[in-house]
This record gives sequence, C-alpha cells and structure tokens, in this order.
Amino acid sequence: MEESFDSYIGTAIWSSADNGSGVTDEHTIADFDEELLNAMRGMHDVFYQAFFGLVELDDGFYHNRDVSFGHNMWMTQNGHGAGFWDGDYVNGDKLTEACGAFLRPFELYVGDDYRIYGM
Repeated sequence: MEESFDSYIGTAIWSSADNGSGVTDEHTIADFDEELLNAMRGMHDVFYQAFFGLVELDDGFYHNRDVSFGHNMWMTQNGHGAGFWDGDYVNGDKLTEACGAFLRPFELYVGDDYRIYGM
C-alpha cells in the first residue's frame, strides 16, 4: 500500500505542477500541509483497501500494480484525461465508478509559506 500512496502523491505533484497552482516538480511529500496529507492518506488507504482487489491488468507488460493503482486513482479522482478507464484495467469501469462515488477531487495550491494545501 505504501508504494501506491507514494505514487498517488507523486502524481498529485506532477499533475499540479505548472497549472497556476504554484506547485512545482521540486516539491515533495515533505512540503504538504499535515492536515491535507492526513486527508489524502485516509482517502487513499480506505479506497485501496476496498477496491485494490479489483485490480487486474489486461496486457502482457509488466506493471507494478501498487504504483499503477496510486497513479490512476489520482488521475481518475481529479478528472484528468487518463485513469482507470483508459485501457490497462479489466475492471477499469468499476474502479472509475467507485472513484466517482467515494472520492472527492483535490485542487492543490502553494500557500505563502511554500507548503502545499488543497481544497
């Protein structure tokens, strides 16, 4: 589960960089506001425990299931143009539907103290 959460946070930083939020590729998990990080951790862990069992990749390439899950969870949860539905998951539609039903999107931004916050 830890690899998945690391991927989730890394994808959050990557997808938020250069979109006017102030987040850059130089930010790390250490830059997150503790309250936001705890909320993200809680959401991730509950979703992971409930739905990771649906993960079945349908191609012949090697995938790290945990890394892929964290990445696609963030992308789907936040309405990016890729996610569980776009090809690699046998149960992609079920995982996408679960994201919509159980998770709220986060919009990240950098505060005056250079910490990452979310709303």
